[in-house]
Amino acid sequence: MMLLLFFLMMLALGFNWFGYRTLSLAFVTSCLVVAIKEFLWEIHSADYGYSMPWLQL
Repeated sequence: MMLLLFFLMMLALGFNWFGYRTLSLAFVTSCLVVAIKEFLWEIHSADYGYSMPWLQL
């Protein structure tokens, strides 16, 4: 999943380098969506639902 994030960011940087700003912004947006999805997938537990045990007091 991280490989997909790095690939999307590399595409965004590459398209921005060559002047395709709109396409670059689309790849940055898709990168953010994939990052949020991965974060939610990492913190989901079948027993507790969505929890972050490192933040519990």
